[in-house]
Amino acid sequence: MRFFLCACLVHLSSVLFLAIAGEPGIPYPGQQVYARWYNGLYYPGKVMTRNNKSYIAFDNSKTMTYHLSDTDAIIIDRNPPTECLAEGTNVLAMWPGQKILHPADIVYVFKDTYFLWYDNGDKGWVDINEIRLKNSASCNFANT
Repeated sequence: MRFFLCACLVHLSSVLFLAIAGEPGIPYPGQQVYARWYNGLYYPGKVMTRNNKSYIAFDNSKTMTYHLSDTDAIIIDRNPPTECLAEGTNVLAMWPGQKILHPADIVYVFKDTYFLWYDNGDKGWVDINEIRLKNSASCNFANT
């Protein structure tokens, strides 16, 4: 009942977005995300609208629309739980000095840092703030 009363105070077009905002892996308007570009890399942006498609405005002012059926096209900008970051896990990780996510595999874990082997053959250390998981990864984000 409390949720219904809160939703009534929100503009009618936002009620649907409020109702789905709690679903894991589903971004809502205004949320910071990383979205896959044509080159297969993930760039930072923000969800502008959402119905059966999500419209993303990237930080570089470009835009793109994604179908919700493409579950790994949009990644919510949040740190993954450490228990989901084991050796051998496929992740998306920032390239040093960039805010672009590149596909990589975790090779070695040492405390709160991760040694990655990027898909392009490069290697390097990152911390948890530079790693994201695809939505298809089986990981519980409930406590993050």
